[in-house]
Amino acid sequence: MKILIVDDEPGAAERLAAAVVAAGLGEGFAATNAEEAVAVVNAQDGVDVLATDVFMDGVDGFTLHETMRESLPDLRVIFLSEYDLSEHASRVGGWPVLARPIDDAALMAEIQRLLPEPAAAEPAPAFEAASLVGATLGAYRIDALAGEDLDGAIYAAVQTTIGRTVELHVLDPQRAIDPAEVTRFLGNARAKANVHHPALLSVFEAGESDGYYFYTSETRQGRSLWHLGQEGATLPPAALLQLLHTVAEAMVHLGQEHTAHEPLYAGHVIVDSRQRARLVNIATQESMGNTPREDMRALAAAITPVVPNHPSSGAIQQLIADMEAGAIPVRSWTALIYEVKRCLAAASSGATSYKIDAAERAQIEAVAKARRRAKGFRKFLIVFLILGTITAVAYYLMGGPIPTWKN
Repeated sequence: MKILIVDDEPGAAERLAAAVVAAGLGEGFAATNAEEAVAVVNAQDGVDVLATDVFMDGVDGFTLHETMRESLPDLRVIFLSEYDLSEHASRVGGWPVLARPIDDAALMAEIQRLLPEPAAAEPAPAFEAASLVGATLGAYRIDALAGEDLDGAIYAAVQTTIGRTVELHVLDPQRAIDPAEVTRFLGNARAKANVHHPALLSVFEAGESDGYYFYTSETRQGRSLWHLGQEGATLPPAALLQLLHTVAEAMVHLGQEHTAHEPLYAGHVIVDSRQRARLVNIATQESMGNTPREDMRALAAAITPVVPNHPSSGAIQQLIADMEAGAIPVRSWTALIYEVKRCLAAASSGATSYKIDAAERAQIEAVAKARRRAKGFRKFLIVFLILGTITAVAYYLMGGPIPTWKN
């Protein structure tokens, strides 16, 4: 199945297309406007599902869908919009509508409902991934197919020379024909291997054997946030706060190392049986255009499905709302770490929730403005005194009397 995501928010379409592949729903393609979408359809000789933003510059999502259906009568569609579409019911035509910002899990669920049962049960891989199971690739014995990502298949393997269990990431042989794809794949593997942080899965080595290009990484232990959300599972507030802290620390580290990375989404965050979180190694050689604000919103969307509906979840729910809105307390990953620590401290002291209301936010802004004004006044006073001293000295050197003051 071919699923096309059209969204003009920078990085959003790429993130959602990656989520489609990670969920095993088929091939995911991204476009930021109608022109790019048509180019994808022509290149792929059609698509099966279109998930499109409605209000875009140029051709809107309704027109894009109606135009595509002229040549693709079986095309299914999901409309994405931050506005109420009730006045456009005739053009919606009963198709699903999702509110922006788009929650990955919600979109995957809608796509799942639109796909025919055989296609949903048997997602089509980019190549016959199971063909390497049982084979040996270099020093690695391939035991099972563990999954797929945008580059190709991921295998459970053993490094026979030292008996180490690893994940073996293999570039799709069809893509390996292109030297540029090989260069990109190995470059990304090199970038991942150069990142060292406890929250990120380590990448060990990259290479080529029997015409296959690959790299190896730590085996992920546990389930991704995406899978947990699909299963209807929830995590305790304390575990969710620690998860936010872990991911934020990893993102701060990537920033400090000036390392580019893939857009965050729910499949990147792995939670083990002890409810400890780690992040799949998302380092890349070149930037994919995603911003910290977009990554933070994506993380908020990834966590939302696993937050329990309980009064004790007040603090985490407030943090998620702040992350989605780009509120003052969490406008950076470092700020998020600070707020998580405040929430954990409040929880350990017996408080059931932590929330900054509108009045407190206004007070924070007022204090910040007052500090900026005071700093500006101090600078003005210093400059005034310096200029006054220079003037007095100059006046004295020119023969003028030294001014005196009497009470």
